[in-house]
Amino acid sequence: MNPKPRFPVLITGGVGLGKTGLAAVLYRIAKRPIWRRADSFLLDLSMGRNDDTYKNEIRKATEASLLVLDDLGVRKPSEGMFHLLFDVLEIRSGRPTVITTNKSLDELCSVYVDGRMYSRFAYGRVLQMTGADRRIGDGGEIDVYQI
Repeated sequence: MNPKPRFPVLITGGVGLGKTGLAAVLYRIAKRPIWRRADSFLLDLSMGRNDDTYKNEIRKATEASLLVLDDLGVRKPSEGMFHLLFDVLEIRSGRPTVITTNKSLDELCSVYVDGRMYSRFAYGRVLQMTGADRRIGDGGEIDVYQI
């Protein structure tokens, strides 16, 4: 039995666990993907709400075979950014969308406080990555060079 894919795929976990790397693999195999830093994308949309920039960004997000929103929740969203994310998730409903975040599902939903948002995040797949920061290793010494 092959279960029907559900989106968005939310990749959560601490810093340096490979969330962005995993999303990059999916991005590379898609035919017409879009990759955006989540907060920058929402800020761009909110600033261009009344001009062609907004329409163009929404059109591209709608038409993309895959939309990757990287590092969602780095900054606290304005109310406008919250509504834009909701709109984008509605537009992308059932379509391949990957969101990476350092926050857990519950933490993310405490930032984007709304039951509708929790429902949309939780409906898809939640991949929680655990372990040590791969950039630093297992707590060993960090190489510091004094120049």
